[in-house]
Formats: sequence, structure tokens, C-alpha cells
Amino acid sequence: MKTYKNIVITLFEGHYEFGVGTLLNSLVKSEFEGLFCIGYKGCLPFWINQLHLVENESNLYQVSEYIYIRFDELNVDMHFGYYKPYYMKKVYQEYTDANGYFYFDPDILILAKWTFFENWLNSGVALCQDICYDMMHYNHPWRNQWRKDFKQYDQGTSQFWNYYVNSGAIGVDSKTFKIIDSWIMFTETYKKNDLPITYFNQEDTLSPYKGDQDVLNAVLTLNGDIPISVIGKEAMGFAYPISIMVHAIGGDEKPWKMNYLKTAIKGKAAIVADNYFFDFYNGRIKLYSTFKLNRRKLALMTSKLINGFWKK
Repeated sequence: MKTYKNIVITLFEGHYEFGVGTLLNSLVKSEFEGLFCIGYKGCLPFWINQLHLVENESNLYQVSEYIYIRFDELNVDMHFGYYKPYYMKKVYQEYTDANGYFYFDPDILILAKWTFFENWLNSGVALCQDICYDMMHYNHPWRNQWRKDFKQYDQGTSQFWNYYVNSGAIGVDSKTFKIIDSWIMFTETYKKNDLPITYFNQEDTLSPYKGDQDVLNAVLTLNGDIPISVIGKEAMGFAYPISIMVHAIGGDEKPWKMNYLKTAIKGKAAIVADNYFFDFYNGRIKLYSTFKLNRRKLALMTSKLINGFWKK
């Protein structure tokens, strides 16, 4: 089996094929070298015909001299958010010789050169602070609930662990991959406790469990023996300077779906990520015709003018 220097992993279904395409274009621009593993439900992305199928392979495509893509159709009964560590484990078991393994949500763009991410792993598990919760104290009530619910896995907690991370990006190497194994074990216990795995419970903002992100933070709370490296809100473009990644959070209103004029008339402005996505819609993979891309750019610029006069 061919070996790869780096492995990048994502999961998608439906319209997130646009996000995966922009993520791929950003990886190319970052000078990534390795294998891009894409797990999916439903149909393959519409842009797959722009790739070259590797001879004698059914699901492996070549993007460039240094980048390959593998597609895995997945039939799982859980929300893809909860499935992240399982798919990472599946890929890792097949490609154990890579230098690093990064998972990125399909609404993330890579801005930094790939060497930054390679070097990041030298400091431990690569993690990003979430946009919510500037500080979550090590003795926070949610952390104490996690300690109670997952007490059989408790490896101790550092009193300096006061962060809450976003589960949309995580990087590990073979030495720190056990954090992914722990994530799987915690998720299995989460399921046994009859907590939802097919959807995120976002309505109860006081609950310690709203989605896969809380399970990951529970893992980090009880695994104080694993070296980690957290970059603040700037890592995902939630704060300036924006130079590592951009994460288009905000529910289902993703940049490629946004009706900018309609949104502006309602008094809502485009998010910072919208501007960056236009730089990656058409690269190695072309997601729009030139005409449609220019029309969307014009809509975005017009929405900014509208927002200058009208804000909700």
C-alpha cells in the first residue's frame, strides 16, 4: 500500500460538497502533500469528474503530483459530528506510517502553509479554542458532570486546563493518537447513557451535552496526561489576526448557500468567512462558472452597501 506524508480527513453529505471542494482548493494552495480522505453519505460530489481516477483503484483519485483523494461511502446511524473519531480511527488503521492526521470540518479553509500544521504537532494534540466560552474553569459544573459520567476513564485533570475547544479541527500523530481512542470510548459511553447521537441538542444551552464538541471536551478534561497544544480564537478566524484557518460557523447558512441580498435586506451582515471563501471557490477544483462566481461576488458587495445603511 502506498504511504503518505500527511493525512487530512473530513466528512460530508449534501450541499457540503461545496465546502469539501473549497477545503481541497485551500489544501492545494497551502502546499499540502499527502492523502485527503473524505467520508460521505449520499452522492459523491458533483465536481468529482475534475479528478483523475488512479489506475486499478475504485475510490482513489489524483489531484496533483503530491495530493491524492480517497472517497469512502459510509452507512452510519449517527450524526457525522459524533462519527469523527471513528472515521479517523478507520483511516489511521489503514495508514499507520503518516507523520500526522488532521480532521477538518467541511466548512473550514486552510490559510497557513501546511508546514505550520506539521510543526504544530510537535507541541502535542493540535486544538483550537471555540468562539464560545472564553474560559471554562477546570472546576466548572459541566466538567464535574463529565467527570461523574466518565469516571472510569479519569486520568486526572490539570488545574490549568480552562479552555473549551472546537471539535471542527484536531490534529494528532502516532504518539498522541490515543486521544482519538479515548474520544471513541467516551462516545460509546455517551450512547449507553441514552444521549442523542443523531442530532445536536442546541436548545438547552445549560446542558453539558449539546453535541460532539462537549464529548471531546470531556475527553480533554479527564485526560490530563496527553500533551496538547491549543491556539486561541484566531486559529479558526474567530478573532484577528486571521492567518491559520477560517471556519464558517453559523448553522446552515454557509457561504455557498447564502443569499446575500435577501440576508442584507433582513438587516443581517455577511460573516468574515464569506470573504475568504471567494478566494477558494475556483482553484484546482472549479465550483462555479466564471459568470455565477462574479454574480455571487456582486451580490456580496451589494449586501455590504445595504448593511452600511441598514442593520438589524
